[in-house]
Amino acid sequence: MAYTFSEYPATTYYAENKTALQDVLQLLPDNTAKEITPRDVRDAVLSAWESNVFKYSSVSGAEYIGFTRDEIKDKKIFFGKKQISGSNIMSSSLLSSTETDIFLYNTKSDSNASQNFRMVFLAGTNTSLFGFAPYIQSTQVSGGNPYISLNLINPATYGTITIQSGSFANVVINDLYWPSTTQVLSSIASPSASSGSDLFLVMSSPNNLELKTYTSLGGNLGSAGGTTSILGTTTLNGYGLEYTNPMPIVQSIGGVAVGTTFNNYPFQLLFDQILYPELGPFALMNITTPLSQNRTLERNHADPTSVAISYTLTKRTFNILGTSFKAQRPDGTIISASGPGLPGTGLTTLTTTYTYTVPAAFMSGITQSGVFTFSVVPNDGTYSFTASQTVEFVYPYIYSFSTTDYPLTQIDIDTLIGISHTKIINSYGSQSIPLSNPTTPQYLYFMYPSHYGLLSEILDGNGFSESLSGVGASWTFSQNVDVAEQSIPSKWNHPFNIYKKTQLSTMPTSQNYKFNF
Repeated sequence: MAYTFSEYPATTYYAENKTALQDVLQLLPDNTAKEITPRDVRDAVLSAWESNVFKYSSVSGAEYIGFTRDEIKDKKIFFGKKQISGSNIMSSSLLSSTETDIFLYNTKSDSNASQNFRMVFLAGTNTSLFGFAPYIQSTQVSGGNPYISLNLINPATYGTITIQSGSFANVVINDLYWPSTTQVLSSIASPSASSGSDLFLVMSSPNNLELKTYTSLGGNLGSAGGTTSILGTTTLNGYGLEYTNPMPIVQSIGGVAVGTTFNNYPFQLLFDQILYPELGPFALMNITTPLSQNRTLERNHADPTSVAISYTLTKRTFNILGTSFKAQRPDGTIISASGPGLPGTGLTTLTTTYTYTVPAAFMSGITQSGVFTFSVVPNDGTYSFTASQTVEFVYPYIYSFSTTDYPLTQIDIDTLIGISHTKIINSYGSQSIPLSNPTTPQYLYFMYPSHYGLLSEILDGNGFSESLSGVGASWTFSQNVDVAEQSIPSKWNHPFNIYKKTQLSTMPTSQNYKFNF
């Protein structure tokens, strides 16, 4: 409701602000008697102007847009639709609250299934990003104990949400004080020793993370029945967890003979040797050839493939008479070779390397699964031990951009997409690929072994699904296409599925495309 005051007294354009709408309307009745004066019109204009509290104004010549009436105090401010299903949003209980100043509500139709409130924040000059701008949203959550949730969301693929206080100030979430910027930098520079007050991030249940102290974890790390691995040089009360002593044993103890020395020898093996005088040989094995994701190597049907192996033999009770090396493919076929024995007094170890050469014919003899098991088996005439590692030989995923729209028929990769194509060596599964190309429009190609089946969806860098079929589809594809590299025509000798964008497109910034099975 407006309050009464006058403007410009003692002038020819004097006007008075009215207190109610009816007072304004009475100034302007049907003009049958021609009694409306300029003063009546001025009063009506001034009253209309003053009743609009949010408008253009100025202070000392500085202009602004905002609340301009100085009596706007002890009054609530509400933005949103006035009613929902005939009921007023604002109520006496809301209006009587002493701490709330501003209320926000949605402007959706009452028939809209969602009555969420969402406020979107736009920035920058690239309008194509506005559809993925961050927003604050409040949502009614139904159930036995309904409530309204508050969500802070940035839906963009690379959308960052930063919560930061001053360099010496903490950020508090649910009364938990997170370290300040200064504390974080200090911890990175000089980490403190572990204590009972240190926090661990724990997955207490699916999708539920908790911060717990060592004490609240029951004084244990890991879980019963599971394996907890500690890597690196580890000490316990200042002593290493592996035994090292260059002094020879002066008396036999169990299976540890006179003259034995120890160098980073696992306590488990040492106790076994003491408690069980007659023990078979032991071996550790590691594949030193650099492996790709999920322990994979690219399959090659044209040339032999070398796999480098490092292994350690341990002679315990009896001399190792010999060692066999084996490579077994999924159908059971085995290639094998012989290795050295290991004599000696007491516990004796030997670390060496070996290279398996897998013939091309041995690789091409299988059609789909390429999981090979490599093993080393020392034998002392009474006992043997097997140490093994697996490697999966896979056909690659291939992607690239090209300015040429090639038909998806029998193709040569070098001809199709040029020497700039990229291969991903990985096992079967959905792939997330960082893509970027020049700003000139190009076609995007993606291909993979056909026995993996068709893709279920392709998501662009903003997480939107691109259509794979129908009118106006974003992609076209072809199944069981013969794919070869020009330099090695029979390298894979396996059909591929090929997907291609139907339109020339640009990608000025890097995006993570997802190809999901």
